[in-house]
Amino acid sequence: MDAPVSEVQAKSSYQFDQKFLKGVPGKEYITTPHVLLYKDTDLEFRVEKKGDIRSLATYLGYEIRHFEGAPESLISHFSFFPIDDYVDAHTAVEQIKKFRDVFISQGFISTDKPWLDSYVISSEQPQKYLTSLEGLESLFLNSQSYVKQIRAVVLKKNSIEIKIDIVNLRRKYGSRTDADDKDYAPTEDRIAREIRSLTPAELKTEPSYSVQIIFSQTRERSNQRSEEIEMLRRAEEK
Repeated sequence: MDAPVSEVQAKSSYQFDQKFLKGVPGKEYITTPHVLLYKDTDLEFRVEKKGDIRSLATYLGYEIRHFEGAPESLISHFSFFPIDDYVDAHTAVEQIKKFRDVFISQGFISTDKPWLDSYVISSEQPQKYLTSLEGLESLFLNSQSYVKQIRAVVLKKNSIEIKIDIVNLRRKYGSRTDADDKDYAPTEDRIAREIRSLTPAELKTEPSYSVQIIFSQTRERSNQRSEEIEMLRRAEEK
């Protein structure tokens, strides 16, 4: 990350689309089997992606050159799904714990507990905030709330920020088994369909979940990069 696109291509056996190399948006999804290898002074890990499910594609984000004198586009962020197929909620949460521990073992620091601010459990008792990953599964069991994705972990080290989400892919992209359950259908219709077809127990065990891991620059590094680009743009105009 934070490396020129051409450098990433030179070190990769995967051949990027020429439009991607030229900075054309929309050509940054990898849907074929591949190995994602990340290595720098802050982190090293390897994930083998054997599947080709489009909703689980690896995404590469990059800065587009906005003027002729701007430096080459850099890989500024990327995301991937470490599981090759949809799984149940418990398996997804266990994967979150696994990757959180891998990153912490390499010096990353947990900076937040995002679920504390955004999600509460509704029950006969007064509402209470979740305080650990153990309660994440329960947040998906209320069809009326129709939660699609929750940010479970945020980690930082130097200029790198890692976010780990749990995603209900059926709710986000539509069902793989029910042709009438489309992601663009009105939410109230999808909620009613889910209530008719799935019990809370089935919502927990259905293979509709995955984990998404997002790498990006920290806000501080992103702001610094923007200032560098602006200085170059001003110099170009003179």
